[in-house]
Formats: sequence, structure tokens, C-alpha cells
Amino acid sequence: MILAAAFAALALGGCSRELFTGDPYRSQYDRYDQAQSQLAEDTVVDAYGNRRPNLRARLQPRD
Repeated sequence: MILAAAFAALALGGCSRELFTGDPYRSQYDRYDQAQSQLAEDTVVDAYGNRRPNLRARLQPRD
């Protein structure tokens, strides 16, 4: 029974795909922003050294 539980835990752990694939284009506007040199970075490093999503720069209006 313990062996079956361990096998089930290992089998279920490998079934999920990663959420963000590292694709350079996040939306249909990213290619245009990159051509205009306005593409925001995906993540920023905070004061504690942790990587955080760069939501503020990605959501602000472009010039």
C-alpha cells in the first residue's frame, strides 16, 4: 500500500506543464513594443533579492 501511494505521488507530480514557458511574446502587442524598443522586462528583482513579475511596467501606458 505504501509502494502504491509513493508511485501515485510520483506519477501525479510529473503531469503538470509549467505555467510560463519563457515565450518572448506575452500578447499580440509585444512584437510591436519590441520593434519600438518599449518591451518591458518580465520580472524585476526586489530589495530582498526575490524575482517578482514586473506588472507596473507591463501595464502602464506606452508613449
